[in-house]
Amino acid sequence: MALFTVRSLTSRPFTGQIALLLEGAEAPVLTPAPEPGDTAEFRVAPGEYTAWVQSESGIRGPSQLLTISDRSTPTELEAPLIFEVVVPLVDASTREPLPGATVQFHRSDSGAGSAESTTLQARSNDAGLARLEGVTQGDWKVTADSSNRWAVALDLSFGPDQLDQISRLGTTELDPLEMYPRTEKVFRLTSSDKGLDPTGYSVSYDPDWEATSVRFNASGMATLSLGRYHLPLYVKLRHPSPSKGAQFRYLNEDEVESGEEYIWHLDGSQTLEVTLEFAEGVEELIGDQLMWLPANFRDSSGNIGFATYDVSGPGVYSFPMVRGSDATVAFNVGDSMTWAATSVGLASEGLTSCTLRVEQPPQRL
Repeated sequence: MALFTVRSLTSRPFTGQIALLLEGAEAPVLTPAPEPGDTAEFRVAPGEYTAWVQSESGIRGPSQLLTISDRSTPTELEAPLIFEVVVPLVDASTREPLPGATVQFHRSDSGAGSAESTTLQARSNDAGLARLEGVTQGDWKVTADSSNRWAVALDLSFGPDQLDQISRLGTTELDPLEMYPRTEKVFRLTSSDKGLDPTGYSVSYDPDWEATSVRFNASGMATLSLGRYHLPLYVKLRHPSPSKGAQFRYLNEDEVESGEEYIWHLDGSQTLEVTLEFAEGVEELIGDQLMWLPANFRDSSGNIGFATYDVSGPGVYSFPMVRGSDATVAFNVGDSMTWAATSVGLASEGLTSCTLRVEQPPQRL
């Protein structure tokens, strides 16, 4: 038989379990934890154990190694430090509180006794306060956004003053988190193909292609709501057919004006046709690695564009979206290794043809 008391580091109520893991066993034995300060009996066989207290969600307190015999003295176990964090959200310009914004805490370490990551989320109330329950010690990434505002991500850990307040009150409040208006960038697809369905296309922006992706509507329009972004704005157009790859643009703008429209031409008056050739033995050297063909160009507005195709081998590939006076086309293998490249001047209208011959892999120094 073992006797345990539980010590809590805060004044907040605690409910959870005592866990006892016998040396060599795969899973611990669990029993409800007593109220902090009370004692609980645990009837188990004598042996060497690891003991800890854990919350109902599995957050562990510090563990102890102990020997349980027929005559045991009470062992004090420390409950995990779990508390509330209040995040005030304010407009960066007016300092007015912002209701209805979503705050997320993502734990990036294992400071709570678990190697798994944890994400907590809450919405701000009418007073602009978001209350996040279940926070533990450790390193957290704090983000906040809403449909029309965003905030700079914050790295958070808890210092001595905050931990003292947490021990006394079970809660702590952060400095106000400033939120900024989102900027809307409008995109319009154009194509000579009157039967084109634009709803299969999507547009997104760096630094997170997946999280920012927006599909075009039936009218060929899509609006990106920009939070944090870099200049020049780096955007990606995803084709509905994966084999067609994607198109990218670096938009030559000193700033992005909200509501400004960018016309994305899927084709136009210029076309680059590339004949890809392999020297003998090249295909065997490549094996089953990914092969792709990017074409880079700069249009009359200074926007840098490039389009990529996944290729299966030699053939003729058409780039009807090129614009400007010249383009560079390359043959890449794997993630980014370039085996061959060539530059070509573009005719002001109509078809420009070139041949890209791959003789051998790039030489390594």
